[in-house]
Amino acid sequence: MREFVSLNLRDNGKENILEETVYDVCMCASACVCSLAFLASPASFCNLYMLPYSLLGNPNTRKGGLIGLAAVAIGLGKDSSSYIASLVRPVVLCFHDGDNRVQYCACESLYNIVKVARGAILPHFNEVFDGLSNSFVTM
Repeated sequence: MREFVSLNLRDNGKENILEETVYDVCMCASACVCSLAFLASPASFCNLYMLPYSLLGNPNTRKGGLIGLAAVAIGLGKDSSSYIASLVRPVVLCFHDGDNRVQYCACESLYNIVKVARGAILPHFNEVFDGLSNSFVTM
């Protein structure tokens, strides 16, 4: 499975399509990520593939990982509430990132996750509020 994902996320020898700075390319890649998430269980997909993208590497990699997490949440729809911990944890960690663009992308991703999951986010309210507070102070 890991080889399948890595092959589909490569773009003609470029490092990684999720690292692209062009927003449309990232959104296209997130649609690819969303379709791949249904081949594995969404929780394992988020932990194995999207978590490293949202925590490691350059800022564009982290932003691509956050967009991918939001795409997985949107693709899951109402079922995303079952996987909310796997979706929210990397986003909350990116609120403490030093790059303002990554923090902005984390806010956007959290909005998309909460929009779909609705009330399932309430058990994580303290973490989310702390992250948003930190992001507001540093921006």
